[in-house]
Amino acid sequence: TRFSNRQQFEIFSAAKRAVNERIGIDRFGPSDIADGLGISVRYLHSLFHKYGTTFSNYVNVERLERARRSLTLQNSHANISDIAHDLGFCDSSHLNRLFRQRFGLTPSEYRRKLHS
Repeated sequence: TRFSNRQQFEIFSAAKRAVNERIGIDRFGPSDIADGLGISVRYLHSLFHKYGTTFSNYVNVERLERARRSLTLQNSHANISDIAHDLGFCDSSHLNRLFRQRFGLTPSEYRRKLHS
């Protein structure tokens, strides 16, 4: 590879920061992040693989953590479909499915359990 291990880690960290900055702001894909870093999409994917994940898995985990935090807020009465849309999920059923896989409950169940 053309980058040292340290440089690879710095690029990987920059890619994660770029993802985190864009979640909830706009829709994006690996090509948007790679272009912003001046690397190829293939190299971006290889970095995520090197550090034990995939690009899409990293994005989904970050989105799910933000959804969980949104549901945790006492004063949050946001609609689940609004949360899904705001975080870039294609629809609320996609959020529901991934949320249940990660946390064992749907977002609605999670919110009810938390605030009961």
